[in-house]
Amino acid sequence: MQVLLVNDDGGPNDLASPYVKYLVEAIEKHTNWDLKIVVPISQKSWIGKAHFAGRDVTVKYIYSSIEHPEDNSYHGPFGLPQEKLRANKALKEWCLVDDGTPATCADIGINHIMGRDNVDLVLSGPNVGRNSTSLYALSSGTIGGAMEGCSHGKKAIALSFAYEKRFDTDPEILKQAALISVKTVEQLYSSWADGVDLYTINIPLISDLKFGKTRIFRTPMLRNRWKKSLFSESSRKLEDSDSRHLDIVDESVSAGQLYKWSPDFELVHRDVAASTEFTDGKAISQGYVSVTALKTAFAQVDKENTGEIHLDPSLSSLSLDDKHGPFVVITYPEDSYLNGPLRNAVDKYLPGATILSSLKDAPKDEKVFQYGEYEDLDHERLFSDKLYLANSYTYRKGLIRKQYFANAIAYYVAKHPKSILKTAYPETFQLECAYADFLDDSLDEAFELRCTLEQNTSDTFILKPSMGDRGDGIRLFKNIEQLQAIFDSFEEEEEETEEDGDYNAESSKHGIILSQMRNFIVQKYMSNPLLLKEYGNRKFHIRTYVLCVGNLTVYVYQRMLMLFSETSYEKPSNDTGKPIDIAGHLTNTCLQDDTDKTVVVEFGKSSLSESSKKKILNQINSITAEVFKSALEADRINFQPLGNAFETYGLDFLVDSDLNVQILEVNAYPDFKQTGSQLKSLIYELFECTFAKAVLPFYSGSSKEAENLKSVLSIKDGFC
Repeated sequence: MQVLLVNDDGGPNDLASPYVKYLVEAIEKHTNWDLKIVVPISQKSWIGKAHFAGRDVTVKYIYSSIEHPEDNSYHGPFGLPQEKLRANKALKEWCLVDDGTPATCADIGINHIMGRDNVDLVLSGPNVGRNSTSLYALSSGTIGGAMEGCSHGKKAIALSFAYEKRFDTDPEILKQAALISVKTVEQLYSSWADGVDLYTINIPLISDLKFGKTRIFRTPMLRNRWKKSLFSESSRKLEDSDSRHLDIVDESVSAGQLYKWSPDFELVHRDVAASTEFTDGKAISQGYVSVTALKTAFAQVDKENTGEIHLDPSLSSLSLDDKHGPFVVITYPEDSYLNGPLRNAVDKYLPGATILSSLKDAPKDEKVFQYGEYEDLDHERLFSDKLYLANSYTYRKGLIRKQYFANAIAYYVAKHPKSILKTAYPETFQLECAYADFLDDSLDEAFELRCTLEQNTSDTFILKPSMGDRGDGIRLFKNIEQLQAIFDSFEEEEEETEEDGDYNAESSKHGIILSQMRNFIVQKYMSNPLLLKEYGNRKFHIRTYVLCVGNLTVYVYQRMLMLFSETSYEKPSNDTGKPIDIAGHLTNTCLQDDTDKTVVVEFGKSSLSESSKKKILNQINSITAEVFKSALEADRINFQPLGNAFETYGLDFLVDSDLNVQILEVNAYPDFKQTGSQLKSLIYELFECTFAKAVLPFYSGSSKEAENLKSVLSIKDGFC
């Protein structure tokens, strides 16, 4: 095989091009390729497939040792090839193109150094650094050199070494990278896929890189975009003294604004971390070799995108009539956490969509999808207009109000005693009490609760406001005396709040305004939760995102979260005279803003054994299906799934020390931000899954596959 090697970093150099000689050594040692090397005489990175129009180039020759790639000494440069040095099998000839780009090197190498009929493959690289994701690829001189080879009808491969720190020059790692490169190139060339113009290979320079051990994946390229300029404005101006070095015709122009080259290279790493698809960038970040097949053309998007264009003379002021669907209304502020995952999903599944910030601006006679807060949705339109899709059902308090939820499960279990909910939902009592002085009367009304509290001296109970959230008003107690003390404290807190002025939820941690809250539930408290030593034996609950589509398909997102309490768990004391400290019992992340401990862990990546994870996951899937069955069967008034709506709920589960799972509650509009920055890719993927199953069918009539969504319930027209 006759191979032309080009690059954008130049000849062997410890700083600019420290990798290329290791590749040359591997080619000479492990192949029988006829190799010719034509590279720029100096660094030409970030130049893409450019030629310097109007400039002539010259070629010089140097000769270096093959067996010692760490030795950067060489013979030359010479103006012409040196036949005696060429004949020395221990040396390799390098053609250095002065003032030439990588594309220029490919052209000169194909047409003048080797001859058009004598080139089987143009190999460009290895680049010093990765050429993954579209941002790097579109600027890459390495890929540009390969593209020039394709322009001359040759097969081409671009090769890049993705270093972890600048620069990795460990000889053993580089030898392994070079060996993997050679073997990968040989296999790609021998089984070249139809329709492929060039391949781009990225090899991570990691400490355990090894041929035969490091995995290699064919991957798509991550499509990303710059979020800001590659240049920053400098406070320094171009002064008179600087202008003397420029060809300035007008001598009056003697000053200018300086812009400094300062691209945000970390953007690529952030884009890769936020992405959910297994792309080139994701493969490299996980220590794998990526191979991406490319076409070297500005390809037409589709056959329909042809024909004459008639310009509209009124284009100076575009109206809604000039905009095209699909129409998406996002009524969240631009700085909202949800804007990122929302717009990412729109870009992926509804490219070219018109995004509006108000439903009033959307057309009435076309399909419109709105994602916003419950109060911002047009619920009247939901019931009458099938061209309108929204991200929430109108009636669903049968799920999200704790008292309604408890009633639905009690009714359902009475009819279905073999349901998993019989053991997967704690024994629950309802309590109505608006004032502490009336607690005794309220317990008379809740007679079963009174009897349970009077007869049971060992169990702990948990009190929850029916409409509370963020841990507000949750308390633990063991007997009626402690319960009375809790209600007394509620009134004391309320009186203090009234004296201080307006109620501030942020400043009232775990607080409650009793006069505005009268419905509570009381449950037996799980006193033996599953604890993990590596997380400080802190209690946790599992947050599970559940997508309900239409009326009704229920999907469980299999990537779940473990949310930990603030302090280590201690079983509630039997000393009934002391109030129970709830710090080690509440697992709401909103209460732990200042902690430096791990608050959120992805369930699938926890230290639990695979068998334990599977057992827990299977229970969660089964419980979730039964929960939505119970809401449909027991409380059709308060849970009405609509065909042109969907909703994502946050279901919270507890696991005991025997790996038995119990559901705690269902939350509408869960706080996705609690996932944290380290796991935000989980939320990005969830929104992509949501669009694939709930939004795309609204526009196209069919859904897409969503790998981590599991369908657990599918019924017709909201009837089990």
